[in-house]
Formats: sequence, structure tokens, C-alpha cells
Amino acid sequence: MRRPIIALAAAACLAATACSPAEPETTPTPTDVEISSVESPDPAMTESPTMAESMPETDPSMTESPTDGASTPEMSPSASDSATAESTSEDVDLATQSFAISPEDAIDRAVQEAGGGFVHSIELDWSSDNNAWVYELDVLNGSTELDMDMNADSGVIVELDRDDTDDAKQPIDLESPMSWEEARDTALQAAQGRITSWKLEYDDDYTAYEFDIEDASGDDVEVEINVDTGQVEIDD
Repeated sequence: MRRPIIALAAAACLAATACSPAEPETTPTPTDVEISSVESPDPAMTESPTMAESMPETDPSMTESPTDGASTPEMSPSASDSATAESTSEDVDLATQSFAISPEDAIDRAVQEAGGGFVHSIELDWSSDNNAWVYELDVLNGSTELDMDMNADSGVIVELDRDDTDDAKQPIDLESPMSWEEARDTALQAAQGRITSWKLEYDDDYTAYEFDIEDASGDDVEVEINVDTGQVEIDD
């Protein structure tokens, strides 16, 4: 009779095991669900607005720049220089004073204005009419003579005359056979004072420098130097 009891006990034990509730499964907390369900943001969806989208719209007329094909008006070099150049004082000493337009520049501009030819006379002098230092240049282009006045500070041509001529002229050279500096020093050895004007000119079959010098007493002395011979003549 022991076997049936044991069998009944085993059956009861199995029944108890089968009937006992299973261990409850752990369910994720709401926090866990939220964290696991949130995916990394799509960069394309979170990209910051472009500069064009973020900037407020402006009136095109206020910001539009000229197109590459559009041309803007240009001032001529002489007009631009004239607007910005400062006039040199009348009482300077030409022995040491330099100008925005050098004598060499003035000669080049004069020939360009004449369309060719050469300069056979250049003079730097104070112009009361223009209230400025002015180069007076004579240009020969073929049979046409151009008398030109050019502002030494700005390069502006303040006067221009054209005439027909059959005179024979030779071009001048500020360096050869005698440089301007050599001629200046020679003139100041002949007469002491302030150089108030000077000229280099081909005339009467020879080329010469002329310097007007104001001496200590206020009198003007004219010194002429032949560039070929070095001969000095003084007229006081």
C-alpha cells in the first residue's frame, strides 16, 4: 500500500507545480520605453537654416551690385588728379621742390596728347591765372605745333593751342648732354638765391637751360647755360 501513497504524493506535487503561478515577467518602465524608442535625429531634419533663409529679405535695389557686364563711368586721369591734388605754394624754391607731375611725366603726357612728335621746349613757372605751378610745353608733330600748359600738381591741361609751322626743331633731353641737376648747380654758382622758374629749350640752333633766380635783395637774375658747351650767360 506504500506505492500508491507515494504515487499520489508525486502526482499532487506535480499538480501543485503546474498550478503555481509563473514568475511575472519584468516589463520595461515607461522611462525605458521612451529612451529605447527615441532614435537619433536625422541630420537632414535638424540642419540649421541656411544663411539665405535666416537673413531677413532686403530690397534688391539697396544691395544689388553692378553686373560684370555693366560699365561704370570712369574719370579721366587728369580730372581725377585735379580733384585730389593739392596746390603747391607759390613761394617754394624750385631748386629743391618736386611735384606730383615730374618734368619727364609732363613731356610724356604732352607727346601723348599731341598724338606723337616731340617736345622742343619745357618751362616751369607760376601761373597767376591758374593760381598754380604750370609746365609750358611746345610739341612739334609733323607740321603741327602745340602750345600746351599743364598743371604740375594734377597733370590737367589748362590751355592748348595748335598752329601750323614749318620751323625746324630738335627734341630736348633732360639728361643729356647736361642733366637738369647739373644745370641747376651751375646756375646757383653763378647767382645765389631762390629759383623761381626754369626752362629747357631748343632755339636758334642750340639748346639751353634758363633759370630765373631771385636774389637776397628781391631782384631777378636770369642765368642761361648752353648744354653743349657749358657756357654761362647772366642777365641781371
